[in-house]
Amino acid sequence: MKKLPAIVFIAVVSILILNRCVEPFEVDIPAGANNLLVVDGLITNQAGPYTVKISRSVSLQENEFQTVNNATVSIEEEGGPIEILVQTGEGQYQSHENGIRGAAGKRYRLTIALTDEKRYESSWVTLKPSPEIDQVYFEFEEKDTEDENEPLPGVQIFLDTHDPDNNTRFYRWEWDETWRYTVPLATSREYLGNDLIRRLDTVKGTCWHHASSNTISIGSSLKSTQDVISRQPLLFVSNETDRLRRRYSILVKQYAIDQDEYIFWNALQESNNNPGSFFDKQPQSTTGNLRSLDNSNERVLGYFSAAGVSTKRIFIDRTDIPRDVKIITGLEACNLKLIDKSPTSEQQVFDALESGMVFFDLKEDFFGNVTGYFLTTRPCADCTVFGGSLERPAFWDE
Repeated sequence: MKKLPAIVFIAVVSILILNRCVEPFEVDIPAGANNLLVVDGLITNQAGPYTVKISRSVSLQENEFQTVNNATVSIEEEGGPIEILVQTGEGQYQSHENGIRGAAGKRYRLTIALTDEKRYESSWVTLKPSPEIDQVYFEFEEKDTEDENEPLPGVQIFLDTHDPDNNTRFYRWEWDETWRYTVPLATSREYLGNDLIRRLDTVKGTCWHHASSNTISIGSSLKSTQDVISRQPLLFVSNETDRLRRRYSILVKQYAIDQDEYIFWNALQESNNNPGSFFDKQPQSTTGNLRSLDNSNERVLGYFSAAGVSTKRIFIDRTDIPRDVKIITGLEACNLKLIDKSPTSEQQVFDALESGMVFFDLKEDFFGNVTGYFLTTRPCADCTVFGGSLERPAFWDE
């Protein structure tokens, strides 16, 4: 939702400049146009917790993302339970793990009360069940680039789905990526001085990294007689990351949404893809399904969604990629630095360690005498440097 704030500002500036092309005039920019409430929330038929994020819109000149804290946020089921969410981070509110849970056919509403006593609520939204995903699959492709002689190789991930009852029609997709990667010079030793080493309890050679989708991915079968989505492109994973070097997994989440929500995401997608020319279609003020209870003229950005969800996971191995495709990891230049033993070498080793290098091993001659010390840079020896975790995910079947 971070791109929403720019929409309001661009729209105001666009109107101003376009009208100035006709004749000079003064425009009063509405107060608070760059301080609108922005809400992003979702409840599904899967167990919680559910998350609601609240912030304030900002202009293009501002870099700070303004979160809204200490609000009272609740999710209500029509004729059923109401749960007050707990703030768990900056502008982030969550339900309890065993709290309210969405159910197909039920209607839900989000309410917000700020510390200044301003109140907001969403419209009632009905949770539609999501059909199962038929399949998630991939194909090796080479994408065109600016250099026609250097296509970008990788895998394009697709999805097929259908609703035999023809009731869904509108879909949205998100995904979570996980990949296993290694570093080439992981060490199992620590230098203690006086040519003594200690074996480490943990070798940081293999990690698992996680990432979530940050793009809008929607689809509709409304123009078809059958509720079928075929070869829906989700994302392209290129060889320019380490995702495909060892083993990669993607968990796709499919949401069944209604037409109003589809229109919201489609308008937002068009706004985000707009190249910015004033001769092109101008960004729209994508407001969503929330409103102020105190001021009918106040605009609120964002959407509270109730959606059935279905999921499917696949794995991609390095052997699924043509052997001649080079996977770029950024660690191609990793090597060992040798410090030959001398009266000052021990201090040189400790100085190198202080500077951020990592001890790799002792160099010994044929008789076992230490003749030097091997070191390397930390990114070449410690996979956690790149944000990965040493803990193997429970779903990892390798």
